[in-house]
Amino acid sequence: STSFGCHMLHVKCHMLNVLLQLNTEFFRISGVLALVLYILETFKEGYVSFYLNPVWFLGVFILSGIIWLFTSERVEK
Repeated sequence: STSFGCHMLHVKCHMLNVLLQLNTEFFRISGVLALVLYILETFKEGYVSFYLNPVWFLGVFILSGIIWLFTSERVEK
């Protein structure tokens, strides 16, 4: 029973680590994508906003940045 509990704790820790690493990638990708979309929208109005709202990518960027800010030291490389 103790071995199973220890194994489950290791699995949960590994899954949390994977989720935090995915969040870091979301942070990077959404930041670059939001910047590129806003630049495209600046050059030609309606070029991006006709199809999708770049504010969603900015929201993902901010939310994942907040999560990354408070959990960056927990991620094992």
